[in-house]
Amino acid sequence: MKKIIIVGAGITGLSAGIGALEAGYDVAIYEKNQTAGGCCGGWYRDGYYIDNCMHWLTGTNQTTKMFKLWKKIGAIDETSNLYQGKYFYKSHDESTSIALYTDLEQTKREMLELSPTDSPEIQRFISTVKHLIIANQQAPFIQHTYHTTAGYVKAYWHYRHLSLADLAKRFQHPLLQKLFTDYLPSYYSSIALLLTYAAFASGNGKIYQEGSLAFTQNILHHYLQLGGKIFYNSEVVKVNHPQKTIDSVELATGEVIPGNYFFFACDAIYVYQHLLPDIKMPHRLMQKLSEKEKYPIPSAFQAAYVVDTKEGPVQDTEIIAISPQKIGEIITNRLCVKSYHYLPSTKDEVVYQLMVPQDEASYVYWKALQEKNPKLYQQEKEKLATELMKQMIQFFPQLKGHIKLLDSWTPYTYTSYFHAHFGSFMGFSFTQQSSLQGVHSRIKQIQNGYVLSIWNNITGGLPIACRMGYDATKEI
Repeated sequence: MKKIIIVGAGITGLSAGIGALEAGYDVAIYEKNQTAGGCCGGWYRDGYYIDNCMHWLTGTNQTTKMFKLWKKIGAIDETSNLYQGKYFYKSHDESTSIALYTDLEQTKREMLELSPTDSPEIQRFISTVKHLIIANQQAPFIQHTYHTTAGYVKAYWHYRHLSLADLAKRFQHPLLQKLFTDYLPSYYSSIALLLTYAAFASGNGKIYQEGSLAFTQNILHHYLQLGGKIFYNSEVVKVNHPQKTIDSVELATGEVIPGNYFFFACDAIYVYQHLLPDIKMPHRLMQKLSEKEKYPIPSAFQAAYVVDTKEGPVQDTEIIAISPQKIGEIITNRLCVKSYHYLPSTKDEVVYQLMVPQDEASYVYWKALQEKNPKLYQQEKEKLATELMKQMIQFFPQLKGHIKLLDSWTPYTYTSYFHAHFGSFMGFSFTQQSSLQGVHSRIKQIQNGYVLSIWNNITGGLPIACRMGYDATKEI
């Protein structure tokens, strides 16, 4: 029986392992950390669970092919508890708010009540989302949706080449302008937001209520049931490839692992720069890395807090106004706060988490600070997280005396744990200039090596990671 060695036990690596086992291969996964899941996981602080990943999950509609694939790899099934709030997210200013509701008619009605003069753009927006709901349900997998929509939704071309900042300018009301730039970075193509909202509104973007860590454990359990093997704390540091064929990989311990095929289910830039430094990086990947305006690389500064009541002011995802605050190299006056009230808990408390976008310059700031002075790095994280907590209390006074900081993390956290290039957990941003062409997984100069990475596709995400991994064996 031929053996496949997989480097990395994230969702891609686990899915690749399941697909390979079903195809009749002997499979072993080597993971540098002590747990599986990669970015799709979570951890505990002071007994409270902090979820690192899932804000929505495309493929929760049971009629879609993506749901069937989730079921096939053991992630979710018809009995899974799935949560969907009343709205995707809500934007606040000092006196009012507006949300993207599950109910499109409610969204349209409240937008028109807020700003009747914006009626033409509101009508166009709602109409396009309705069409995208159909596309979302018809496309086999999420990355195909970008192509499917272009075939029959005329408005696709209206939004595809508009950034969210451009789209916001088409509205006169300032809160509607904020709504369209509050959640995704303003340089994203507006079609990315419309597609995401369409998935949410169609019921195809719910959340697994047990959390990202349990979601990963479901997949891991299925992989092990099929006979797969996994080795933790086993970082691959060298790839041996004489005569254009990989014959083994070497662990940090010095152990040499032979195999017939090798899947690198980890950061592609790390693979080419550190594991295969003598192999040329794919031209398309190099091109995207060099065209920073077309393909910016986002990350985030994040913090988690515990609130001692589930009846707090944040119901799902809310974006609030704050005083200008410098975080990394970005100055922001908006703050995205999410309540994880739907997660199982025996306590009355609920965890809130906030996210502030960070760019490549901010990553460089955090990386330099950590490498130069780790103690100061920790202090700066906590200082910013504490200041942002004060800003939350100022906007939601009822939180005073009821909230405390649990943890904070930066873009550099993702590099230290997962070798993530510039701390990215989603790959390249999808801008109005982005090409829909991906990067092939086969390593061109090597006969039996494949790179399965977020950098291969338009953007990252759990469905893309799952499908890319599960289908990898077809490349052999």
